[in-house]
Amino acid sequence: MPTTRRKPRDLKAAKYKVRKTDRRELPPETKAYAVGAMSAGVSRYNLAKKLSITQSDLSRLLTRTKERSEASKLPLWDPQLYATEPGPAMLMLC
Repeated sequence: MPTTRRKPRDLKAAKYKVRKTDRRELPPETKAYAVGAMSAGVSRYNLAKKLSITQSDLSRLLTRTKERSEASKLPLWDPQLYATEPGPAMLMLC
């Protein structure tokens, strides 16, 4: 008589699952629109509802863009500030 009453398991190799993230990159035009609107006085609440992103993401975007603007001595409307930069993982691959 077997020692357990469990069914024998079919041992197969575990499949690797690709995990998907909720993150998404905003297009440069949307970033420029958001920063311009916040600089003009549009509330973060209304802008967040319109763009379907969180208010904290908008605040981070504005802060990051202003820091990049001051560091590179470019005006806020310069398109270089809104270009998508590669992340740290992509920089390691280069």
